[in-house]
Amino acid sequence: MTTGVQMGSTRRDVESFDFGFERDWFAMPSEYGEGELWARDLVERLLPDAAPDDVAARALRFQLARVHQNLAEMPVLDLTGVVWVPEPESGYAGAVAGFALSDLTSEDSPEAVVAAAEASRGQIINGSSYLEVEPWRGEIEGVGPFVGVRELLSHPDEDQPGTTGIEERAVYTVFPTGAAQAVQIFFSAESIASFQDIRKQTQPIVETLRVKLVGVPA
Repeated sequence: MTTGVQMGSTRRDVESFDFGFERDWFAMPSEYGEGELWARDLVERLLPDAAPDDVAARALRFQLARVHQNLAEMPVLDLTGVVWVPEPESGYAGAVAGFALSDLTSEDSPEAVVAAAEASRGQIINGSSYLEVEPWRGEIEGVGPFVGVRELLSHPDEDQPGTTGIEERAVYTVFPTGAAQAVQIFFSAESIASFQDIRKQTQPIVETLRVKLVGVPA
């Protein structure tokens, strides 16, 4: 039986939340137009001995600026982004993650998220083909239930018209107990080889989530 979120005076707004990312995840600036300067500074930190014409450093700067621009252009209120750079000397970032709050209605529930994910399998949505969709459910101790969805999508390649690119991502929706908002976080691989198992490598990060509700002692 599907059980929606019971809205009312007992539901409290989320005051703050955070994830415990590892040291090879780096925060991105929130403002549009700051990406190139941020990318340059981060590459200088990660590759301090790189020469000005170093191929890996140049490639990483370009990629970081691009992922920042892509995230900044997403129509999501107060979206926070981080990027995973496990091997900076390779010249490539591994993945990007973005997270934000989403207001809940009486129709929202873990069951509804699973149903929507199942319905997207094999569909074309906003130009993207949902080739594989694998939802699952879990619980974060002290926080509440969540739904994770692994997706494999095919997108038109804007840089090479007539071709398509493949994206693997994991999308999580967490329903903190007593909260009026859900916490949503996605992980998008920069390469199909970025993750050996995107579910096993991203769920432990999601499980570090801590949420503070307005008026509730920490």
